[in-house]
Amino acid sequence: MSGLRDRLARSEVSHDGWTGAAAHSQGMTTKTTLEPRTTAPTSAPTRTRAPRSVRTHQVAAVLCALFCFAPLGVAAVVHAGQVRTRLAIGDLDGARQSSRTTARLCWASVLVTVGCVLVLVICAGPYSETH
Repeated sequence: MSGLRDRLARSEVSHDGWTGAAAHSQGMTTKTTLEPRTTAPTSAPTRTRAPRSVRTHQVAAVLCALFCFAPLGVAAVVHAGQVRTRLAIGDLDGARQSSRTTARLCWASVLVTVGCVLVLVICAGPYSETH
């Protein structure tokens, strides 16, 4: 293998930068030497994955936005999206905080919805008896 490397290192290569055939026909030759690599080839940087222990609560947030108190549900969807973004940039504490906020907003949305339904049922009870 080293013999091939030596022959390649001593070979003459003709070129003019634009057309290789024209340079050879005009007698323009340059000597190019190939030097062995002294360092290992650089590879593309590997992305380390953040731990998947942080839940996004994305499904719960979307369900709360659709079927429960919508303003809190939409805020939960926004915070659920921030979880993945923060994990991607390596902000594990920020991802956990966004996950907790998403869960709290989902619970708040459910509680507001249940509270409104209870108020409607309690208030509508006497109305249905009189009419």
